[in-house]
Amino acid sequence: MDRLIFSYNNQINFIDYNEIIFIDRLQNKTIIHSLNKRIETYELLTHIRKIR
Repeated sequence: MDRLIFSYNNQINFIDYNEIIFIDRLQNKTIIHSLNKRIETYELLTHIRKIR
């Protein structure tokens, strides 16, 4: 299963691609909208990585 890796609250986190509805950028935050939550991170979209 493919997952996205990102930092949130000074921790490395993972989210399955099939849980993501969309990702957007607002000012200096990247916002990941998933089925169950909204995750805000200051990480740039170019720094968020796909892992397998």
